Amino acid sequence: MESSTLDSDLPPFDINISSGIPISTGAVETEEETDPSEITHIYPGADLVPLDVFPSSLPRRLVRLALSYRFAIMTPRVLPSRNVSNPYLQYWFPMSLNDQATFKAIVLSSLSHERINGLISANMASLTSTKEVVPYLKQYYLDTITSINEALHDSARATADATILAVLMMVEKPLLQDHNEWSKRSPFQAPLHGLQWLDVHSAREPNLVHQMGLHKIISLRGGLAQVKTPGLAAAAFYRVLVNSTLLLSPPPLPFVALSGQNASEIENHLLLGTMNLVNRLNVLNKLPLESELRQVMHGLRAYTANIDDYISGRSPSYSPQAMCDQRNLVQYHLMSIGPIAGTGLGAISEVCRLATIIYSIGVTFPLSGVRAPFGTLAMTLQSELEKNDLLNNWPILEHGDILFLWILMVGGIAARDSPGRGWFIECLSEII
Repeated sequence: MESSTLDSDLPPFDINISSGIPISTGAVETEEETDPSEITHIYPGADLVPLDVFPSSLPRRLVRLALSYRFAIMTPRVLPSRNVSNPYLQYWFPMSLNDQATFKAIVLSSLSHERINGLISANMASLTSTKEVVPYLKQYYLDTITSINEALHDSARATADATILAVLMMVEKPLLQDHNEWSKRSPFQAPLHGLQWLDVHSAREPNLVHQMGLHKIISLRGGLAQVKTPGLAAAAFYRVLVNSTLLLSPPPLPFVALSGQNASEIENHLLLGTMNLVNRLNVLNKLPLESELRQVMHGLRAYTANIDDYISGRSPSYSPQAMCDQRNLVQYHLMSIGPIAGTGLGAISEVCRLATIIYSIGVTFPLSGVRAPFGTLAMTLQSELEKNDLLNNWPILEHGDILFLWILMVGGIAARDSPGRGWFIECLSEII
């Protein structure tokens, strides 16, 4: 997708400060008078939101529009975190009322979230209501950056949870324009793409400078384990995982579950139902695969079965929180595996890794078709298959042909609307 013209006008970030946290510069303007609050009936005391205490370039009516969307649409879908039923409503928003950087970042994130949600769903009502926001986004972005910079230069606030939350709201670029690419759909038809707003977050362009800043702040704090606000550590991990998947890079933050469980507890629960899959997965144990990749592929297959049980109602004990923890853990392990070097039969691991990533972003961790890197993955997969002549040298194993057909099939699906699609179709026709 083409970048927004607004993005190209942003000033460069200044990283020459003592903490080493990336920041940039911005301007602050006062806002105009607007109508009374529209969100008081949703959030008790919302009429006390200190808009006059936090002056900005955004008209008050648009601030209230953002908060109305946040409370009416976004907040009800926030998943529980440990024993907290709604961390945003109970902790994040109240915290923002005492920190202007956090408050502005939440408002900005809400506005861009609503706009993108309207663009990818072609919701004309939403697009109409947010159209007037677009001209204000650049200046409010700079306004928000200015407030965050002030927090970063304050030793008492630089690594506080409120500042971490503010920077977290900025790890995706909020500046955008209407474009035909917003209607682009994934070639896969996957369920559960709205869990944790994955469809919206994966349609947004990652802001790597801000993500680096977030990572730096968390490191200075002592790691995610030291972030105590309910749900914040899990949210930081998740948003960075989405960006890492979009960019096909290893996640820089460790796994944190919404439930508070550790990875081994979630893995044990995930693999409970795999005994019935042993015969179908046995081929993975016979191929010369990297052990970590083999384990991830087992987990991915188990989670796929759990998705089927969840949406069919066969496992009433599964909650959206549990499904997200399983999904995110498997995706974290998968993206933590970098490119696997090897030639000939040694390239089988890399081919399986690429095919597994395609499957994950299409089915188990379904990214929006707007930015999902299907084309890049399909081209790389085709290149690996060709240069290692795996079409003629695939190992002859029981069920091994099924795995090879699966690799070609997901590659062909990912290559939709590209020259490579014909190549995958031709390969499949020769084998079947």
